[in-house]
Amino acid sequence: MTREHWTPKLCVALLAGFALLASACGMKVVNLTPAGPPPAELAQLPFEDVVAVEPLQTVETDDSDDARRFQLGFEKGLREANLFRQVTAPQAASFQVDFTLRGRVSGEFHRNGFLNFVTWFPGPFLLMHSWRGTRHFYDARADVELIDSRTQAVVGNYHAETRQRLTHQSGNPFHILGVVIIFPGAMKGYRSIKPALIHRAALYEEAYEDLWNKLAIEIARDRAPYYAARASELRQRCGRRLNAPPVSGTAWSEFIACQTTHFRPKSEEQTQDGRSTLYESEDGSIRVFVMDEWIVRWETAPSPGDEVE
Repeated sequence: MTREHWTPKLCVALLAGFALLASACGMKVVNLTPAGPPPAELAQLPFEDVVAVEPLQTVETDDSDDARRFQLGFEKGLREANLFRQVTAPQAASFQVDFTLRGRVSGEFHRNGFLNFVTWFPGPFLLMHSWRGTRHFYDARADVELIDSRTQAVVGNYHAETRQRLTHQSGNPFHILGVVIIFPGAMKGYRSIKPALIHRAALYEEAYEDLWNKLAIEIARDRAPYYAARASELRQRCGRRLNAPPVSGTAWSEFIACQTTHFRPKSEEQTQDGRSTLYESEDGSIRVFVMDEWIVRWETAPSPGDEVE
């Protein structure tokens, strides 16, 4: 075989090998402060209360101005954790809110610019771009308080923090050539001093998702004894009346004191007994008519599968 025959094939093989090596590396975010296994209290969720979550106040830093939309995710994180029966924004609450959560959140990058620069200039001579790569560290922390909406008393204070490390490695051998030429390698090193937008977004997403999970676990661990004691007291006090259907002629306060679901006043209705207030259960399945604090009538809402006569 002549040189003209095998040289192109060898070049193609080398280029394919370089591409494979380059694709074997990439970007990875590692949680350096994992929350660990969830406590047993999480198996008993959700807690029987409605909680309003105010947007957390943010502490701005030079690096975290674009983290705002991730720092607004506390409400969504609590909802996904199934911590309370209903989690809502204060202005969107459709039922009496039992508790309010408010607080502050912040995040910052740890300076790692010198090592990142060295990784790309002159680090590729030692293959630092493939085994070390660019590394960025981000800390997120939050402090929140749980407030009783009826008394405005603070019933709980919670703190959580997390640290994430992003590593972006490359198997591209041409970074060595960039060092030889000097200018491309130096520019790559300079650009690696601060995290790029794609790196920041990846860190924010992981950091705040983990932060909300940690806060949910802290709140669950702290409030579980309170809800266990409340449920025990309710069972002892109400007995068979616990979550029993309403009975006409019963005092509204007596009925509602033995219900774990919420009822909201929906409208004023004219009935055969007179002007009554219509209360509806949280899921809309029960409608109760109350006049002068006494139940005069109640009905169940038809299910979607019921036929209409």
